Amino acid sequence: MSEGSTDTLSPGAPGSPSANATYRMPAINVECPLLESLQKKWKATGCAPASINKRMGVLHRAFRLACKAGRITSMPPFPERLSEESAIRKGFIEPEDFARFLDALPDDGLRDFVAYLGATGFAAR
Repeated sequence: MSEGSTDTLSPGAPGSPSANATYRMPAINVECPLLESLQKKWKATGCAPASINKRMGVLHRAFRLACKAGRITSMPPFPERLSEESAIRKGFIEPEDFARFLDALPDDGLRDFVAYLGATGFAAR
């Protein structure tokens, strides 16, 4: 993409919270503050941090490919990824706690079965 290019950046895919954005701009004008504002906008619309990081990753990849293809001369700096601490899976048990749990089970085959489930990562739904 050259200085006079008509290629544009339009945030969001159809159906996404940002799909109703009314602006389009040449990709050459994209800067880190704009990308940070997109992060904030997506967060305000209720997007999960993991989804926002995925969208930013797609934009980053698009810019890398455009740069590699010679369509743009440089990539804008991208903001830091958002923390995904809220996405940490819950319900897992520490190995020491699991061993104590197994010790408390009767030795009538149930203990072996539960040990197998724990060792293979099976989860009850």
